[in-house]
Amino acid sequence: MGKKHESDARMAKVEGLRGFRTLKPSDRKAVADATREVRVAKGQFIFRQGERAESLWAVKEGVVHIVKSGADTATSFWKSFPR
Repeated sequence: MGKKHESDARMAKVEGLRGFRTLKPSDRKAVADATREVRVAKGQFIFRQGERAESLWAVKEGVVHIVKSGADTATSFWKSFPR
């Protein structure tokens, strides 16, 4: 796959994510140029609470389980993303 085709494919994926649609085209291109697709197996952690953030995760499809732990509690959030 050529670099132009790869860039266009990444741009199409960014444009397909609701949260990025309001960005200016130049900003969407900057996001697309900085992205890479990662497939994550069911049950695999993508990050843990308290870890230093080094990435921004945008979920294309699937189910994400987010747990925020506090002093004596744990709150769970579930989000499903359609195909």
